[in-house]
Amino acid sequence: MSEYRLQECLTPESMIVASNIRYQAYTSVGYEPVSTSGLFTDEFDGFSGNQTFLLYRHGRPVATVRSSIASLELGLKALPCSKAFDPIITHYLQHYSVLVEMNRMAVLPGCNDNRASIPMMLFSAVFPLVKQYGSVLLCCASGKQHARYYQRMGFLRQTDFADRPGAGLPLALL
Repeated sequence: MSEYRLQECLTPESMIVASNIRYQAYTSVGYEPVSTSGLFTDEFDGFSGNQTFLLYRHGRPVATVRSSIASLELGLKALPCSKAFDPIITHYLQHYSVLVEMNRMAVLPGCNDNRASIPMMLFSAVFPLVKQYGSVLLCCASGKQHARYYQRMGFLRQTDFADRPGAGLPLALL
């Protein structure tokens, strides 16, 4: 059996686990979600075209990520980053058949084993989407603290860092 396993959240229970990992990860770095339930969710969790995944290590959930799809052809017009980067996302939707935003990445605090590899394993969630849709444009919104990581993975920064609607810190689109 492999040490790690990535699985889509298909049950309400697995979504609760993912939402709790988000909450723990975000509060551990000083971001204070509005919720006091111990869960961090948003409206996109219930929208079509959004898939949340859990990464398990030795059967224990340790990290989560969500992929969000936008495609005019599929009738999926909004990504979580759409409000913050509206003109750019609108432009990309006119020039690419499918956009995929990787978002809500969170690693359980204290999970330091293979910390550098965990985000790469989470990003592997997008590979089936590439196979399903062919060529896709992959994007993410990031704060300064994590932007270098995405740039090392090949993401190019498309905007400057700035305060964005609905964000608790300055973000750039990569």
